[in-house]
Amino acid sequence: MEHKITISTEDPALIDQILNLIKGEQATYHLEKSENKSKENLVDIMDQIAASTPIHSIKDPLLWQKEVRKDNRLIGRD
Repeated sequence: MEHKITISTEDPALIDQILNLIKGEQATYHLEKSENKSKENLVDIMDQIAASTPIHSIKDPLLWQKEVRKDNRLIGRD
């Protein structure tokens, strides 16, 4: 039965320690570097998408928001 372990770290010393632990063992490893996208980058991307594809059916965004968020009448409460 094969077992897999996934570890995420930015500490190169920890990576070296882990690799030293498995030396000489019957184990294989796959070391992968990934870019860490911050929340700020995600917000920037979303802003770019919003700016590049405006919704033409909404003429006044503030008025549209007020209409959408308007409270509905509740039966028995009005």
